[in-house]
Amino acid sequence: MADAVYDLITEIEPTIISIVVDKEKYFAKYAQPDPVKHTSFQYLMDRYEKFLSRRDSYGVLVYDYEGKRDKYIRKMLEEARLIGSFDYRFLTYWKYKRITETIFFTESENSIGLQLADFVAYAILVCYEKKYCERFNQLQPLFDRDPSGSIENYGLKVIP
Repeated sequence: MADAVYDLITEIEPTIISIVVDKEKYFAKYAQPDPVKHTSFQYLMDRYEKFLSRRDSYGVLVYDYEGKRDKYIRKMLEEARLIGSFDYRFLTYWKYKRITETIFFTESENSIGLQLADFVAYAILVCYEKKYCERFNQLQPLFDRDPSGSIENYGLKVIP
């Protein structure tokens, strides 16, 4: 069954944007790090906004329902849309203009798209944690890429 699901993912050709956080290195590197959820969500949304901009497109967010934590994520998105997102490397702000509406939450068992995203996330997880990268390698052509063809910092951001 997993073969059929990964074949389906490669057949529909979604663009993958993923954030990987090595929590041990992250907490060792920063004296007062932001919560992992905050940091990873911001990096993900920054890349999604830039992806949409490069394609002169607009998009929506559908996120796996997490109960009370959903309010925090919605607030982060709304702040980035109204105030802006801060890039520490270039000391710049930009507002999310291409992510329309608000973020929509649903349980993954009710969304085929979220179920497929879970398969993608699992392939990335086992590659980074267990060094089993067969599925990751199968999906690698689907990651967003910079003009030179690299997925680093476009389709895949590893933190720190």
